Amino acid sequence: MVQKRPLLRQRPIILVTVGTTYFGFTRVLEAVDFTLIYSKAEHRVITQTGTDTFKWYYKDVEYHPFIAPDEYINLVKKATKIITHAGPGTLYTIARYSSVMPLVIPRLKKYGEHVTNHQLVFSKYIRKQLPNSHKKYLLSDTDISEAIKRYIAEKPTPNILSRVFHAQPSSLLMQMLEKTISKWTTSNNP
Repeated sequence: MVQKRPLLRQRPIILVTVGTTYFGFTRVLEAVDFTLIYSKAEHRVITQTGTDTFKWYYKDVEYHPFIAPDEYINLVKKATKIITHAGPGTLYTIARYSSVMPLVIPRLKKYGEHVTNHQLVFSKYIRKQLPNSHKKYLLSDTDISEAIKRYIAEKPTPNILSRVFHAQPSSLLMQMLEKTISKWTTSNNP
């Protein structure tokens, strides 16, 4: 009897998602690129760049300005690491579909990454709801390069964001997010 073995061992996938706003998020893309260039780890990187035109130097990057919702959900499910902006819709999607805790870096007004600091406010709110062991995954205005380096080097941590999103009765925002994501999955999967 012939034993079945995987032909190729799949490399870990890092999903980097920066949202779809017209503001760039080069600060994060540069930090991820720099970290991966100088690390010993071999990752496949898939990034949703929005309108950012950052040029990657890391050798194994597949980048897309936009990713269709069903493809995006599949990537969230498959990724072994996720580095993301702090958009509420993105975090809700990751909370619902990912088994790994993401590294969340809010877009900041002072860097021209958004018109307000609403992502920072939202990120701080989520962070307060998490146990101390998981607070390090929601950054504010810290040294993101060091945080990315540590995150990529460590073993994946179980995602507990869904506890935050479902801890209290659903607000109007959560109901709206649930309805939108349900439309994505039902309309794209007959």
